[in-house]
Parts: sequence; C-alpha cells; structure tokens
Amino acid sequence: MTPSVPTLMRLCLALGSGPHELMGFAPMAPQAPGASTVPPGLKDTPEERRLLRLLARLNRPRLRVVLRLVALLVPGR
Repeated sequence: MTPSVPTLMRLCLALGSGPHELMGFAPMAPQAPGASTVPPGLKDTPEERRLLRLLARLNRPRLRVVLRLVALLVPGR
C-alpha cells in the first residue's frame, strides 16, 4: 500500500530520513541548524484544517466579522 503524502512526511520525520531514501532514491541533503523539521501544515490539527477550509469559503465582510469575534475570544486581550 502506498501512504499518502502527509503520512509519508510523518514517517520521514519519525525515521529521520527523507522521502527519497524511503523510496530507494538518493539520500536527502542535511538540513541547516535551527531549521524546522516539520513542514508547514503537518502540525495542524484536523480541527484547524477544517476551520481554515470553512474560513476560505467566506466572503470578505463575513470574514471580518469572524475575525472580530475570534479577537474577543482570545485570552489576554
């Protein structure tokens, strides 16, 4: 069975290797010190991804209303 791309990336992170290595291709180049090892989007929870998909469907005025509501809900404001 072939894993999905997010699953493949999680496997790479867990094993400390690149996708090319796992698929039998050339090894991955070493990363710069301090660089993030988790690609953007893979740290998001399913709830965060669902929220972003729903927000993307809103028109600009409704998005502004949601932004104001969220600003009120954030602690420390």
